[in-house]
Amino acid sequence: FNFLEGDLTTRFLLKILIVLLVAAGVFGYYLNNLKKKSGEFSSGIRMFVWVIIAIVGVSVVYGFSVAGSPFRQRLVRFDTQKVSHLADIQYRVINYWTNKNKLPSSLDDLVNDIEGYRSPVDPQTDEPYKYRSTGNLSFELCANFNLTSEESNLGGRNYPKYGYPSPIGGQPNDWVHGVGEKCFTRTIDPEIYRPLEKVPAIR
Repeated sequence: FNFLEGDLTTRFLLKILIVLLVAAGVFGYYLNNLKKKSGEFSSGIRMFVWVIIAIVGVSVVYGFSVAGSPFRQRLVRFDTQKVSHLADIQYRVINYWTNKNKLPSSLDDLVNDIEGYRSPVDPQTDEPYKYRSTGNLSFELCANFNLTSEESNLGGRNYPKYGYPSPIGGQPNDWVHGVGEKCFTRTIDPEIYRPLEKVPAIR
């Protein structure tokens, strides 16, 4: 799958090499079993097993040091979802303003039964995100984060390719945050987001 997407990187080549080494090791082990007598366990095979165990152990430790523990990755995933949700809510608020020429008083105003839309909630606490209108054209969106955006790769150059807000919801640097509650202030530019002209309803 990665190869078809053009991901011919060192990581991809190393994955191929590891698969080949594992396959060769398994094949060699069973080939040796066919040659040896029942119950016999040569020193060469014993050494081979210990080497493999050592390599696997080092690989696991190195993998945790690079990717972080599963607990940390869970926190990163929570923060990723929160940014994605805020970007979605921001888009909905702007869309609400362009259609009604006013900001929603609360996130409940964004409910759309026809589209089946409900504002997302914090995936970690199941609590609604904080929204507050601060003026005719400005508003705030708040969320509580576990890690800094730099630690989660949300605010720097390592912005992941998939699973994050689309450009319509804001660019990576628009969501830079620290640990704890962070409120993002947004101001609508009416020259860019122009209110829609009212069309008389057909009766």
